[in-house]
Amino acid sequence: MIRKLSIALSACCAVAATVATVSPAAVASEPTFDDRREIACSIIAKHDRDRDGRLNIFEAKRAGKKAFKTLDTNGNWTLQYPEVGNRISPAAFDRYDRIKIRGMDRIEWTRLVKARFRAASQDRRTVTCDDLLMSREGRDLLAVIWY
Repeated sequence: MIRKLSIALSACCAVAATVATVSPAAVASEPTFDDRREIACSIIAKHDRDRDGRLNIFEAKRAGKKAFKTLDTNGNWTLQYPEVGNRISPAAFDRYDRIKIRGMDRIEWTRLVKARFRAASQDRRTVTCDDLLMSREGRDLLAVIWY
């Protein structure tokens, strides 16, 4: 009886040790602030045509159109809410889906990108990496131009 109890206790300790070694690795895999900044800056660098380190409204619209093409998985030139995923809220989807027949088309998606750009931009002309990360409006813009 004591032998069975000691075997069960050692098995529990082995499981606990395994869980303890796995848990810090799972926490360490979450992106840090520097990782998020690198992602935001890489998105800006990908679409920054004049290479000034900032994204203007035209570059943001171009990025939004490419994101639209990527998100339109069934190729019908509209985005239904399941295709958008967790990028925008259902209320925002409903607000910018003006026609309300098949989902958001590219023009409606571009209106959403422009509105989020204006909300995120401090000088109303450009957005920097820090603008995308430091404010909720910047993260909202990042959600609709990232693909």
